[in-house]
Amino acid sequence: MDQEVLHTKILTYEQAIIDILNMIRKEGLKTGDRLPSERELAGRLGVSRPCLREALHVMAGNGMLKIRPKSGAYVNVLENGLKDLGIGRGTGKNTLPDIKKLLEIRMLVEPYAFIRASKAMTPEQIRQIGMYEEEIFESMMEESLNGKEPFGKPTIGFEHMIVQMQENQMLTDLHRRLCAMWLDFLETSRIVTMLPMQRHREHMAILNAIRDKSEAQIHKSTAVHLGNTHKRIDSLIAKMQEGQETDA
Repeated sequence: MDQEVLHTKILTYEQAIIDILNMIRKEGLKTGDRLPSERELAGRLGVSRPCLREALHVMAGNGMLKIRPKSGAYVNVLENGLKDLGIGRGTGKNTLPDIKKLLEIRMLVEPYAFIRASKAMTPEQIRQIGMYEEEIFESMMEESLNGKEPFGKPTIGFEHMIVQMQENQMLTDLHRRLCAMWLDFLETSRIVTMLPMQRHREHMAILNAIRDKSEAQIHKSTAVHLGNTHKRIDSLIAKMQEGQETDA
């Protein structure tokens, strides 16, 4: 597949998943409710029908939807994927501790997955992911400067684009599920765990280490990035606990 096509496809279907989840939440759809037809849903989301099908099948694979031939897509128990890892929904006072649990799983998965991916990635694939990172960074800065979102919208596309370059499909599927939960928590709580400039700098350090195929540097740069995210979440949890003590 042409890398530019792959790059666009990744961006579009991941955004479609986020939009579908938001639609389900906003419209109050419950388990067993039918989604709009493919034609209507693609029109509402502004995506092509092949892209929509990709998003629907990924969601079905993660237990969020059930697809019935000649009938359509139906909402499944959205909590299923979260319960598999013993984590609740991203609402209420447990939001930040739950994000921390997800992060601890990422700290185990991503360094290993990035090292595996570095052995398979071509210079062109690395360049494409670099272009993606630059686009996301510019978008976050633009939204910040325009007052839409102070630090831009949360995303985890950079990490997943790297992970899916390695050959273990089960590892890719696990990481896709982690990504979906991570975004759900951050969007629900409207939290960004890192400023755009720092995030961009640390992502590029990871990508440079992958380009150099240095296992030590990949592990170190990934650990630094996730470690800084961990510190930020701990800080937010501490502030939340202080607020609870003050209220008491």
